[in-house]
Amino acid sequence: MEGLLLDWSIARPRPGRRLPVGLPSREQKAAELQRVQAEKASIAAYEAELVLGLADDAPDTLDPPPDHPGARRGSRAPDAELPGVSEFFVPELAVVLGCGRGTAAHLAHRARAYRENLPATWAALAAGDLDEPRARVLAPRTWRA
Repeated sequence: MEGLLLDWSIARPRPGRRLPVGLPSREQKAAELQRVQAEKASIAAYEAELVLGLADDAPDTLDPPPDHPGARRGSRAPDAELPGVSEFFVPELAVVLGCGRGTAAHLAHRARAYRENLPATWAALAAGDLDEPRARVLAPRTWRA
């Protein structure tokens, strides 16, 4: 009976609730680790979707044109890798995530690569069939260092 309850708990975990690690058998721990990896992959795909949604909500229609005195230049220039997205998007994303602009740009570029170039990879990530490290390797490295 206890084994069935543990199997049920692992198959249908409740958010924020975890089993004590000493309770499950070795096989159940392995199954739980696999479930956690699939959940992490699904969350990574959801994060990419949220980033793209935020980017879609920040069109470049109000940005000053490149020849305008108020336009950003040099390292602060609009991100050519995110066409149609406001020049203020990456700094905004960095603030939202509490990270640097480079990290935010990297995440935005990878999310865009999933959507534009690798929809099957993104779907596999969302389904938990492909882990995030493998999906990242497949995403083209189109961002600038």
